[in-house]
Amino acid sequence: ASVLNAQNSCGRNRVQLYLWYRLVRHLRQTQHVHQKSLFAKKITNALFLNFRGKRLTTRGFEYILKQVTQKTGIEVELHPHTLRHTFATRCIESQCDYKTVSVLLGHANVSTTLNLYVHPNLDQKRKCIDKMFEHLK
Repeated sequence: ASVLNAQNSCGRNRVQLYLWYRLVRHLRQTQHVHQKSLFAKKITNALFLNFRGKRLTTRGFEYILKQVTQKTGIEVELHPHTLRHTFATRCIESQCDYKTVSVLLGHANVSTTLNLYVHPNLDQKRKCIDKMFEHLK
């Protein structure tokens, strides 16, 4: 993974983004192309740019996500937070430790991560009960 230091959209808080190194390489290549586009009025250090070469807004990302879901035939309405939730869920299902997932999501407290994303499924509950009964034998 690559670590990128960035500012949030308000520019007040510094955040670290942990991204797959191939994605970072691709984003930097496309950023370089966008920087030289006819629409770019000035050089920006934004990671995600819109078609005008400016910083991609939250609304712009929502629009792109909606277009992608329509073109691919996905019938579920997706939002940026849906992707965040899916990422967190997959991390936990992959047995990443909760503290690391909490840091990746930018939560100040692990309990936030536990309350929002840790929900044992039926299979996990069965395994837990089976383990308990194994120890009782």
